[in-house]
Amino acid sequence: MDQSEEALKVANKLISQNQKIESTFDRLEDEIAYIYFLTDHFVDFVAIYSKLNLNNYSVEWLPPYFYSLYKSVGLKMMEKASENLIRHKENEMQEALEEDDAEWEPGRRLEYINEVKSDIDFIKTTVREISLGKNSS
Repeated sequence: MDQSEEALKVANKLISQNQKIESTFDRLEDEIAYIYFLTDHFVDFVAIYSKLNLNNYSVEWLPPYFYSLYKSVGLKMMEKASENLIRHKENEMQEALEEDDAEWEPGRRLEYINEVKSDIDFIKTTVREISLGKNSS
């Protein structure tokens, strides 16, 4: 059995065991999914990531997801997923702008909005690079 097959066997066992854990905080789907990504099993990776609330993840976790979408179901699905995440980020910015000033430490609102804008730029750049054929991992 080569290393890729061994890794897949381990990932399958971990996923099976992980599903028995009741606390979602203690589950490790995202880390286990990465084994599928590294072994080019993009459909399995997407199946796991599609069940996660990616809005709660740092954008740095997204390139393997976008790449896996691109490789398994195509450009349109990758673009649709990125548009949904961008829309959520834009809604977060709008909510931050509408909140009462007293809810924010001085300067923190602008800092947060700039962070969200940076996240949106990161998502757009990642999707553009993948669609142009640049590998992402």
